Amino acid sequence: MKDPSDGRVVAWLSRRSVLAALVGLTAAVGLMAVLLVTGGQVSGQGAPLNAQPEPEVPVEEVLAKPQTPLPEGMPTAKPKTIGKPLDPLSGEEVGYARSVAVAATADTGERVDGSAGLQYLSTDLAESEDGTPTRAVKVSSYDYATDELVTQVVDLQSGTVDTKRAKGVQLPPSRREVDTAMVRLLADPASQALKDDYKRTTGVALTSADQLDYAGGAWTADEKSEGAEKCGEHRCIFFQLRTEDGRGLVMVDRIVDLSADKIEVIEP
Repeated sequence: MKDPSDGRVVAWLSRRSVLAALVGLTAAVGLMAVLLVTGGQVSGQGAPLNAQPEPEVPVEEVLAKPQTPLPEGMPTAKPKTIGKPLDPLSGEEVGYARSVAVAATADTGERVDGSAGLQYLSTDLAESEDGTPTRAVKVSSYDYATDELVTQVVDLQSGTVDTKRAKGVQLPPSRREVDTAMVRLLADPASQALKDDYKRTTGVALTSADQLDYAGGAWTADEKSEGAEKCGEHRCIFFQLRTEDGRGLVMVDRIVDLSADKIEVIEP
């Protein structure tokens, strides 16, 4: 079951859905073609073609709302029924695991918007390290204060939590991170080429992220990278994007470094 929060994670996370234009790009030429050109790495996979569109809220309105440790209405009590080790997670199990994880790291960390707390990324069924069947949930978050991935494994039976931190590990971004990165990009002079391309394509000025259908992935520099060399150590976002009506836009050389709050230019 997907975690029913606005921190949903998919490998390439779109404001609406990644349909033919974006999926066609990754499927036809392969994401590796992009990587070979840019000399970097992207964390991600395609979104489903049959994904149903969700009601849209303006990006700026979403980002203006303070983040909370848990989504409003999420169940946090220990479930009365706990599934078998490999059963899909229930909403009650997800909510309980996230509440335990939050309690274990209270008053620590920094989110992408600068608020206190960890930036939630994803919730998954945890794998048993010793092969013994267990019912545990892995809650993944990012700490912008230390640039670390925080992984917490919550045992649903005992309520215990094991927290580990790692540097240089970048999971796919949350929707909040992708939206934040796009807003920062559009506010920066480095987005002028994109705005010019949008004006040529549509005939109107690009002034808001809501005018775009975009997907974002985590960018990690490698030994071939020229520009954005800190990405991987830092939390960085790479985009694929198109107009609202599906016309493709090209921008393969702009990376948003969320950790440093700056726009990086990579050399093709």
